Amino acid sequence: MSLQSSDFSAPAAALLALNGILIFAGLGVLFWQAFACFAPKPVPEVLLPAAPARRILPVIAAAVCLFFVGNIVGALPLHAYAGFLKRTDSGAFDSIRECLNAYATIAGTVCGQVFLICGLLFFLRLAAPDFRFKAPAVRAGSGRAWHPFACLFGGFALSWAGGMLSMSLKAGYEFFSGEKISLPKQETFEMIAANRDNAGFVLLLLLAVVVLAPVSEELFFRGVLFRIFRGAWNRVAAAVACGVLFGLIHFNVFGFLSLSLLGAYWCFVYEKNGDIRVSMFAHAVFNLNSMAIALFAPELAEMF
Repeated sequence: MSLQSSDFSAPAAALLALNGILIFAGLGVLFWQAFACFAPKPVPEVLLPAAPARRILPVIAAAVCLFFVGNIVGALPLHAYAGFLKRTDSGAFDSIRECLNAYATIAGTVCGQVFLICGLLFFLRLAAPDFRFKAPAVRAGSGRAWHPFACLFGGFALSWAGGMLSMSLKAGYEFFSGEKISLPKQETFEMIAANRDNAGFVLLLLLAVVVLAPVSEELFFRGVLFRIFRGAWNRVAAAVACGVLFGLIHFNVFGFLSLSLLGAYWCFVYEKNGDIRVSMFAHAVFNLNSMAIALFAPELAEMF
């Protein structure tokens, strides 16, 4: 079925055009970065030391536990109140209960992310006081750091490539097996679309997705896990392992390839620049784009 301009609302058409520009720019950036990786480089490269696994692994376990504790602390009171309304009412407060449950989901995420960030930084200070998220030195022979905006464009292109590959694999399986795959509903996008007129919910969502998620996930996956893997494996293997774990924790079957590619790419971004803030910036803008699609153009959710 062909898509006409009338198939999309004005915000959806604008976001579709913007994402198209970002993807094409990202393809060019990826070709440039790939060429730069294999070209001879007489200029210095950042030196990103491996993390001491024996001292850091207990920190990871404690931070993950704190993340789940934070989710419970943030979500349980609102879920409990919504359950109380359900027991004491015959249906007049259905909309309030749905709103409370939506708030509980985001509040739990916010608290979990805050607990993770604080726990990670606190226990790292105790277990490895010399650990730093920014490279302290340079070494000769590797190339200039990648500009933050270049890294941003490259992420959009890889996400699109992962989505296209997922769609191709799905279509190929359906063609050869004769069985149609029904994708699970994207409940998160449906929840966001249902509450997009609630200003408080939108602000809390933006705090969780655009501010806290990039900080917590980059510190955890790139800043700590990738550094541990890098101490045992080469750059590619460490980035792939970290990317796969990053894709798995999002529990999105159709988006697994895109998220895994993004996670691996941001590992290269971090190592190339030696500064975790660069991958945080790319992650934040990517999440902001996803939230804009969910809030203003939910019909594009399956495309990106």
